[in-house]
Amino acid sequence: MKTMHLVERVLLMGLIFMLFSSVTGAENYCQKGLFENSYVKEIKVFSDTCDILMAGYHEGIFVGIVADDIWEHRNSGLNKLSVNCVLINPDNNDQIFVGTCWSGIYVSNDRGFTWEASSAGLKHLDVVALECDPETPGTLFAGTLGGGVYRSTDSGKSWSNCSNGLKEFDIGAILVAPWYSKFIYAASFQGSLYFSGNGVENWQFLSSFSEVGHFATAIKASKNDPYSIYVATYGDGVKFSSDGGRHWRNCNNGMDDYFVWDLEIHPSDPNLIFAGTKNEGVFVSIDGGMEWHPFFKKYSPNTAFEVILDRRRPQRFYVSDFCGNFLITEDPNWECDR
Repeated sequence: MKTMHLVERVLLMGLIFMLFSSVTGAENYCQKGLFENSYVKEIKVFSDTCDILMAGYHEGIFVGIVADDIWEHRNSGLNKLSVNCVLINPDNNDQIFVGTCWSGIYVSNDRGFTWEASSAGLKHLDVVALECDPETPGTLFAGTLGGGVYRSTDSGKSWSNCSNGLKEFDIGAILVAPWYSKFIYAASFQGSLYFSGNGVENWQFLSSFSEVGHFATAIKASKNDPYSIYVATYGDGVKFSSDGGRHWRNCNNGMDDYFVWDLEIHPSDPNLIFAGTKNEGVFVSIDGGMEWHPFFKKYSPNTAFEVILDRRRPQRFYVSDFCGNFLITEDPNWECDR
């Protein structure tokens, strides 16, 4: 940790142990802080290194060692741009892409120490979603506001618009199907779901999952079931489809807040799902979204913008908020307490 060129060091804001009597079984969490009023939009975990996180926020990027609460502000070339989304190359964690607000896509090839623009061919620069083909990580997909979907087949060096068949061009979320990477789903701000079966060469309208104005913030699916798809919406709660996105039903029983920012499905248990909400923190479901229970009920502030599980250690769970804080829970027993 001393080898990090520390620019900003963050003190531990609090270590709070909590006993839950609910079905979650989470016994403790710790709360760490970045900076006051830092709008943390997305957090990602490096898959090849323990305890290293990357946080995208309204003035750029932080990289931190979680266990020591040490954070580094890495913005060389990024110029404190507002970061909407973060994508770490799964095969090479040195390579990182970020989608920014009105400034396109930037890439780093040294874990965020330096950045350069990577937007050649990208004509719509408000990028709100970034995904890659896990089979060929050099193939990237970008969801934009106003321009639909763009694709790069050369690791972001150039981009082409791939929106043939889309009727709406504000794309808030993209899902690369975990069971077959040529199947791509895109959700619009107007509440529509589109599907491409050929790697975004063409799109077809599948269905409307929500009323206009209740846009999608996330699309998630389990690799074990190609027909079950979940959409998080801003204002209409969680939607579930059991037929590949053609028909939908509400999955909001027990959820007090229908403004859902994010969803996370446990990698080995598709019935275990987490939802981060605008006003009521995190909810957890142990039955595939049929019923929800409060997870961090006493967590304040209550906005949970991003919820992720560490894929190497699924008992570790991260939450970020709008105020520069993130929370960690790591209890090896909580998964079994149901």
